[in-house]
Amino acid sequence: MNGKVRNSLLVVGAVVLLVFALGQQAVKTVIIPATEDSYVVADLAAPDDPQGLRTKNYGSLEFLKTWYAFGVLDDERLFSIDLIKFDLSELKNKEIESAFVQFFVRQADLTDVVRLVDVHVVKGPWAESTVTYDTRPPWDQVPVATAAIYGAGGWYSWNVTGSTVTASRTGELSFAVGLRTTFPENEEQVVFVSKEGIDKAPRLLVTYKAFGDDFAWWWWIVVGVGAAVLSGGAFLFGLRLRR
Repeated sequence: MNGKVRNSLLVVGAVVLLVFALGQQAVKTVIIPATEDSYVVADLAAPDDPQGLRTKNYGSLEFLKTWYAFGVLDDERLFSIDLIKFDLSELKNKEIESAFVQFFVRQADLTDVVRLVDVHVVKGPWAESTVTYDTRPPWDQVPVATAAIYGAGGWYSWNVTGSTVTASRTGELSFAVGLRTTFPENEEQVVFVSKEGIDKAPRLLVTYKAFGDDFAWWWWIVVGVGAAVLSGGAFLFGLRLRR
């Protein structure tokens, strides 16, 4: 093999290695905080709503209550669902690899070791300051993700990658969150920190492939210098082989 061929192969090899290294670095993770959240409550056994639960708004509270109380007090069938909204405008045209919605559990009163909590995609508009049970938006009946809740004092995650990819085209994504199972003559609740809880607010953890402007300016300098060094080294090595 003559020196020219060796030199060309070394340069190509250097470029391939550099491109591979660049590909390994082309991933970015962002944390998107919830923009709005609330929960809605109703006594399912009392359509006339004597307690006024169906028309009450809970959007200003520092917690989200995923709760039911069936037959604990007379014939009451109290039930609540959480609503959480995210602005996905920064994800437009991104190649999303994964997305997890995360909630911090501040209180868990369960009658068993574990309870399943489902996340559903909301299909209609709603506002934190005005939403009530009577004005609640529709959501998919089939959950997109489920997590097992064991207790309080930690973060729990739900894989919502597919829903996030779809919603990133429109710029907004909302979830309805509720307990999967309820039992007669029983009461259970999982209480999450709401966005008013500041450091433990609901969040969306998203990883996507980063290209173009997603790379810091200094990274392109490093890439350029690295390419020059590798190419120069390969060229000099090729000259030595020709002697």
